[in-house]
Amino acid sequence: MKNKPTISVIVPVYNVEKYLEECVESVLSQTFTDYELLLIDDGSTDSSGDLCDQIAKRDVRVRVIHKSNRGSSSARNKGVDEAKGEWIIFLDSDDKWADKDGLRRLCDYAMRKNLDVLRFEYQSMNDDMTVRLPQKVTDKQMCCNKVLSNFELVKYGIAGEWFSVLFLLRRELVGALRQNTNLSFLEDMDFLCRLFVTRECRCGYIVDDFYLYRKREGSLSSSFRMDQLKCSFDMCDVFWNQSRQIEDAQMQQLYVYYSVMMYYWTLQTVASDVYYRDRARIIEKLNLVQVHKNTSARMKIGTIKPIYWPFVMPTPNIGVVLLHLKGKLRLALK
Repeated sequence: MKNKPTISVIVPVYNVEKYLEECVESVLSQTFTDYELLLIDDGSTDSSGDLCDQIAKRDVRVRVIHKSNRGSSSARNKGVDEAKGEWIIFLDSDDKWADKDGLRRLCDYAMRKNLDVLRFEYQSMNDDMTVRLPQKVTDKQMCCNKVLSNFELVKYGIAGEWFSVLFLLRRELVGALRQNTNLSFLEDMDFLCRLFVTRECRCGYIVDDFYLYRKREGSLSSSFRMDQLKCSFDMCDVFWNQSRQIEDAQMQQLYVYYSVMMYYWTLQTVASDVYYRDRARIIEKLNLVQVHKNTSARMKIGTIKPIYWPFVMPTPNIGVVLLHLKGKLRLALK
């Protein structure tokens, strides 16, 4: 392998002995071979760290870095620090890539279009990766076969799915930018939100379900998580603060839109059965009265559809109650 590979594949590893070999094999079997694979062992307490070392002995393209446990964002950041490639791409260690020619297609497209950023797609799978699961489908053909602006990629290519594992990124673009290690949720959204403010990029989009996302059993999605709610409401300020740094009017309005809609979407979560009975405690603990005050002011300068106003403009408690009733009514009408 040459000293500076074209692509650095960064895989954070933590207690995934059951899935690691399958993940790594999906990389090592790629027909595009000019890459390095960085396995960042984030203080695993199972055999994952030993497995990383064994894999590295079998293939010179694999480098293993062992570190103390500080979470996936810290592991990804360490991978970016250590990366030697012109491009970087992330892969979670319990997921895998779909086919052996995928990395070649991504690299060829990015080179041909002289891109800084290339977004691709994913398919949700069951735990043993044998069944394709239903997911949101959005027609993004308008994004294909052309160079996109930051605004076009965020609005039409990302379309609300801010997953950093779905990007091939020029390492020079990432520069000193790193994921926020203080976040326990929406780290990808925070990172990409800030990335697209650094400069105007040559962006691309390819309709390719190259990434296979494993929906593991025992997910925490139906559990009460105050920390996740806080991270989600905090994104309102992240988008707003970043919007103040943007000169492009369209992109600025898009970020203002997200700063408001993050409030609405998270309020919807509070209105769900998992959180609804604790809404008073959530409103007090997360200081949602102030979050609401900020959001109401931003609503008036943003391009927010009128259908959201009845839920965003009233007090947080009234907004949650209305969204809860809306959800129950929708279920009753099914």
